[in-house]
Amino acid sequence: MKTVMSIVCAFALTSTAIASPLPKSSVQTVSIAKFTNEFAKFNAHRQQRGVELTWIFTDPGNVVSFVVQRSYDGEFYENVTEIPASGKNQYKDDAVFPGYLYYRIGALMYDGSVIYSNVEVVRIVRNG
Repeated sequence: MKTVMSIVCAFALTSTAIASPLPKSSVQTVSIAKFTNEFAKFNAHRQQRGVELTWIFTDPGNVVSFVVQRSYDGEFYENVTEIPASGKNQYKDDAVFPGYLYYRIGALMYDGSVIYSNVEVVRIVRNG
């Protein structure tokens, strides 16, 4: 009986150790969004059948990439494309529909933070 009880106690201790949560000191990734004036320029304007976006970032040396984001209501944004920081700071969005389009650029920094540009609004009356 002692042997069975020892096995049950050992199993209970082992399963408790496996199910216990990770210690508080475990590494966690946190993304920080910043809204600053790091964007010296950001323009969005209608061009032919799309919207042309151009921007200038004041400190491109700390940027991993830029993310172009679009919204149809000014509240919920979707990622349209990601552009390397070493490339041109422009993008043409050809997938536009009539209505108001809201654009912003997110600069993904090496420290994991994201710096957003101001929002630019373009009104599309009709395609073509």
